[in-house]
Amino acid sequence: MKTKRKRVRKVRFDAPTFHQILDSVEDLIFVKDCDSRLLWANKAFLSYYNMSNAQIEGLLDAPFVPPDQTLQYMKDDAWVIEHGRALEIPVEPLIRHDGAIRSVQTVKYPIFDKQNKVVMTMGICRDITEQLQKEHAIELERARSISAAKMASLGEMAGGIAHEINTPLAVIHTMAGQLAEMLQEPSIDLASCVEQSGKIEQTALRIARIISGMRTLTYGNEQDGLSTVRISDLVDETLSICSERLASRGILVQVTHESTKHTVECRPSQIAQVLLNLLNNAADALEGMTTPWVRIESKRVDNSMEIAVTDSGPGLSMKTAKQIFQPFFTTKQVGKGTGLGLSISKSLIEAHHGTLTLDTDCSNTRFVVRIPTERV
Repeated sequence: MKTKRKRVRKVRFDAPTFHQILDSVEDLIFVKDCDSRLLWANKAFLSYYNMSNAQIEGLLDAPFVPPDQTLQYMKDDAWVIEHGRALEIPVEPLIRHDGAIRSVQTVKYPIFDKQNKVVMTMGICRDITEQLQKEHAIELERARSISAAKMASLGEMAGGIAHEINTPLAVIHTMAGQLAEMLQEPSIDLASCVEQSGKIEQTALRIARIISGMRTLTYGNEQDGLSTVRISDLVDETLSICSERLASRGILVQVTHESTKHTVECRPSQIAQVLLNLLNNAADALEGMTTPWVRIESKRVDNSMEIAVTDSGPGLSMKTAKQIFQPFFTTKQVGKGTGLGLSISKSLIEAHHGTLTLDTDCSNTRFVVRIPTERV
């Protein structure tokens, strides 16, 4: 049985047809000769310059474009001609005829003749101004969320922080009074005075550690550069501002470091925020339990440093484990949590090219932070 074959009409793709096709494209398309002079541009490009093809032909650029910007365009053209391959420019400015400065993503291509010689260049520009504005707005909102989560963590610890500082201040006040009395004795016991002075100094250092922990947590931001810090110092500074809250709930804190000399390159304020959030969560989860404990461990694993925070609570259900890092998911009572702490903590660690995971194989609740020791 014979089947009828549909006859395909051949279309002649002459220059006007190609121009009509390119005019229908929203991206800006232009063609230049080897001297960087414009030969032709599509409708989208011409509307930006508010000129016709007859007006742009032979121009290096529009008269309203700054000379230094035109020079950069020419350098890019020269590179394409010299290397004979495409040049991608992720973001560059493009001035419109009305003076508006737009951001465009550009790719420039070489056009070859039959002898494989570059005779022209073609550029394709995509306006990404609105896209960049949206990305900037998202980034600002993310920064606000991180800051809000940080302040929420500090708010939960506020009472404990005040007690952390007031207690050693009271100790210093008492010891200073005792030292004054000892110095008024007819026979001064220098050894006892030195011992008392040492206790005052140690107590003052404790306050300094608390303040250092607060500074580490609150003053840092995402624009801070990376710095190399000891993990043991990071843990100590974080504990300095939350140990009172944990102690007031009868929570025993155990800290184990494979080595106190292990370091990690990071933004300390962000890692401290993650640790504080994990300790806050543990304190809330263990409320009302008998003999509660929290264990912090650090060790080197392959090319990463690992910090694990484990509490004596039972492991989470599989359903909860699947949702635990989702924004706004929380197991806390209404009004006790935003559900953003873990999702933000996860994003902060991932910004360090690391991971924050829940150890579902552990019989207790165990979160594991891993940060690469080598730059990615």
